[in-house]
Amino acid sequence: MSLAVIPWGENLAARNINVGLLMIFAFGAINVMAIMLGGWSSRNKYAIISAARVVSQNVAYEIPMLLVITTMIMVTGTMDLNEIVQQQAGPFWRWFVFRWDLNPLAPVTFLIFYICMLAETNRAPFDMAEAESELVAGAYTEYSGMGFGVFFMAEYANILLGCSLATVLFLGGWQSPIGIFPGVFWFLLKLYLLVFSVVWVRWTFPRTQFYGLLNLSWKLLIPVSLFTLVLSSATMTVVKLLRS
Repeated sequence: MSLAVIPWGENLAARNINVGLLMIFAFGAINVMAIMLGGWSSRNKYAIISAARVVSQNVAYEIPMLLVITTMIMVTGTMDLNEIVQQQAGPFWRWFVFRWDLNPLAPVTFLIFYICMLAETNRAPFDMAEAESELVAGAYTEYSGMGFGVFFMAEYANILLGCSLATVLFLGGWQSPIGIFPGVFWFLLKLYLLVFSVVWVRWTFPRTQFYGLLNLSWKLLIPVSLFTLVLSSATMTVVKLLRS
């Protein structure tokens, strides 16, 4: 449902609605509920512990992610994903990851979104849902066959969605940096590089401790994302005053 509003190219989306960004987060919230209920209903102590971890993790990382999204909505003035991509038309330095004039901490905002995406999709080093070395198979301990497969298909679909959203919000979507090849090619290339980086991180970094994971969000990411929101608001106010 969430992928239906992703614009893969110009005029190339299954359903283009003006609140596409809101729709993605509305349906994306179902994922954590599914893992929580799947672990809790197993009546297995390891699965229940993992389900509790997943809820704590997702609550902690949804806050900085939503603060980042609020910053992007404030900068763009819309929740229409097509309109957000259109605003990044032109040279690559007009992509929102480089727009210092609108968001002085634009690269930091992108980095916060990327870290939160890893945590929200339960990918290493934040894969507390599985934690194979300490919780057997985590929330999925009592699942096998296709029941186990559905959970992992959902995880990888979530990765695809998160990387697609990062491409749209920060990397210009289908916009071409050099003006050749169709827009779909550039969107898929950016998407591929982001998905590759997600897999790369999994095989490079060890799993963090649970308390370190929560401290990263509550003590670092939330204050920085909140500061970014306030700084972007102040910057846009000053720019408007100077123009008037």
